Amino acid sequence: MSGRRRIFISSVQKELAAERRALADFIHGDPLLRRFFEVFLFEDLPASGRRADEVYLEEVDRCDVYLGLLGNDYGYEDAEGISPTQREFERATAAGKERLIFVKGDTDSTRHPKMQALVRQVGAQLIRRRFNDTPELTAQVYSSLVEYPRYDQPLQGCWCVCASVSAGGGPIHPDLMAAENVADRPARRASRHQVGTKSAPS
Repeated sequence: MSGRRRIFISSVQKELAAERRALADFIHGDPLLRRFFEVFLFEDLPASGRRADEVYLEEVDRCDVYLGLLGNDYGYEDAEGISPTQREFERATAAGKERLIFVKGDTDSTRHPKMQALVRQVGAQLIRRRFNDTPELTAQVYSSLVEYPRYDQPLQGCWCVCASVSAGGGPIHPDLMAAENVADRPARRASRHQVGTKSAPS
C-alpha cells in the first residue's frame, strides 16, 4: 500500500535498543499496522559522511508520527547540553507532529536529572503512558496507532464508531476496520453456516 504514515522512533539508542527493535519488528510484522505505517530507526542507516544530528532532525521533519521512548538515561549532550532525544522531541513539537510518548518504569527519582525534567516537560504538553516491559509497550503503541488517523486527515472516507476486532473496541478508521473484517470473514461464514443448518428443536 502506498502512502503509509512514517513513524520516527526516538530514544537513547543504547539504553532502549531492545525496545526500539521490538517496536519496529512489531509494527512491520502486524498484518494491520504494516498496511498503514512504516518505521524509521536511525541505527538502520548505512554509514555515511553526513553529520548524525543533521540526519535525525531531517528524519523528524519527514515523519508523520514522533514516537518517543523515555528511560533513565538522558544520553549524549551536545555543546548546549541538549541530548538528541530532547532535540528530536522539540523539533517534532515545533513542526506540529503527532507525538506519542511512552515512559519506561514507574519511578522517576532514579532518572538522570535532565531526563526527569524532560518527562515533566512532556507531561505538561500531552498524555503520556508508562510501560514496564516490551509486551506492555507494544500493546499501548498498538492502541495509539489504531486511533491515530482521527487526529489527522483521514486515510479515506470518514470516521465511524464500531467494535474493533484487534484493539478491543473504540473509534476505528474505515480502512482499518476493513482490514480487520477480511481476517474475520472465514469465522463469520462458518457462523452463518451453523445457523443456517441448525436443526429445529424436537
